[in-house]
Amino acid sequence: EALRASEARLAQVLASAPDAIVTLDDALRVASFNPAALRIFDCSAEALGGCAFDTLLTPALAAQLREQVGALPPGTTAWSPPGHAARRADGTTFPVEYTVARLDAAGACGCVLMLRDVAARERALAEIAELEQTRRFLLHEARVGSDDGRHARAPAMQALWRDVAAVAQADSTVLVIGETGSGKERIVHA
Repeated sequence: EALRASEARLAQVLASAPDAIVTLDDALRVASFNPAALRIFDCSAEALGGCAFDTLLTPALAAQLREQVGALPPGTTAWSPPGHAARRADGTTFPVEYTVARLDAAGACGCVLMLRDVAARERALAEIAELEQTRRFLLHEARVGSDDGRHARAPAMQALWRDVAAVAQADSTVLVIGETGSGKERIVHA
């Protein structure tokens, strides 16, 4: 009874993990996998089960994984930082990071691979960098005024740029209204 309860808990952990968890045999063929692996690789259980795992990796990552698994002593793990890519069932690639652990249970060697799709993280970081660049530009513009300086000295424009500077530092949504040609597009990036 205790063994069944332990197996049920382990099954729940594997099913709830957001990362792909795949066990591979000595030939690096898929022995088992969690539901996240099906989602991440966008394939069916029939397609993933028993397949040569390197078909789901880019050639560079497949070569690195083979080398790592061959060099890992049983019971040890290796982590790989981002900068690698895997392949979905349709052939499209996506950025990943992974951890691999060498197994040695009852004489049967293999490994477990925990693979994380980092595409959403990379998109978010790129968007943050772009927003930071826009914020810096707008703060600079708020300090120096318009490009040609003709209107920058007008009290109304000075007040506007002070408002832009204040809003640009906040995490908020702002509605900019005005007539055509009034310069809304310069402010809307905030």
